[in-house]
Amino acid sequence: MSLLDQYHQDVQLGSIQFDKAQADALEKLEAVFKALLKSDKDFHWFHQPKPVKGVYLYGSVGVGKTYLMDIFCNHLSLSENRIQRKNTHRKARRVYRTHFHRFLQYIHAELTFYQGKPNPLIQIAKTIARNHRVLCFDELYVSDIGDAMLLGNLFNALFEEEITLIATSNWHPDELYKNGLQRDLFLPAIAALKTHTEIVHVESAMDYR
Repeated sequence: MSLLDQYHQDVQLGSIQFDKAQADALEKLEAVFKALLKSDKDFHWFHQPKPVKGVYLYGSVGVGKTYLMDIFCNHLSLSENRIQRKNTHRKARRVYRTHFHRFLQYIHAELTFYQGKPNPLIQIAKTIARNHRVLCFDELYVSDIGDAMLLGNLFNALFEEEITLIATSNWHPDELYKNGLQRDLFLPAIAALKTHTEIVHVESAMDYR
């Protein structure tokens, strides 16, 4: 069953109401899902497949961004299980789905662990990449200057490790940390998001909360 099949099934069951903006956004996620599966098939020890560009979903509160990301994560997890059963010698792709601020708490804890060591964000990114290929962040939002200062280097380090990012947010990347203190230090993070994810506006007039 594809992501869109799951969506239309949920509509038929009455779990959700059909929304063209949601269906259009899910098509973007479906393309990433298929690219990741193809990447698995193309994998060989002497041929590393190209990194897969992610998706950044943004829109008003209640338009269903988290629901769409969860369809993606659930299907990817199911595909992982099938890969692991068929290829017991290979470590399946692991999806890390979390609230963005919980992820930031993890990063700060790791920075404390790596304190005094060179290039801590690069080391953290390598550790994450050993266990996860796809990161799914819900409610990406930045309000703290400390987070704003480190995110540019962190995002670039993660993308250097060929991480695929799926994120939801209420704001377009250009609106993140707007008018924040020393915002210029956050601009590399915005640039990284715009380079490595497709920016998709879930432009629905409905609030499904």
